[in-house]
Amino acid sequence: MPELVKIKQVENLETQIANIQTAISTANAAMQMVADLNTLLSSISLPFPLGKEKFSGLSALTGEVIPITVAYKVAEESAVMVFVNGIHVEQLGVVVGSDRIEFKLPFDLTSHDTIIVYYTYSV
Repeated sequence: MPELVKIKQVENLETQIANIQTAISTANAAMQMVADLNTLLSSISLPFPLGKEKFSGLSALTGEVIPITVAYKVAEESAVMVFVNGIHVEQLGVVVGSDRIEFKLPFDLTSHDTIIVYYTYSV
């Protein structure tokens, strides 16, 4: 009877080895897919450069239009983001192809406030 148990253990071992080999093949295929994706991603570049500019020394009362002139013209389909002291500004006016961005704030802007603008631009 003990030999019958040994044979059963060997059968289970063969099944486990087969499962491990399948898992290794699947892992190798996944690693190859990741390598292919990395190759593809390294060859892709953004169609437009990303700009980040910092402004300070501006003042405005609540609700006034605040104009900013950025260094480059805003690209088409650019997602312009403006932050004042880390607060995201939602009332923006942007003209594609222009270097002018306007926004309004629900609070007063003082000369001590920091404005950060993120945008993509045309070269």
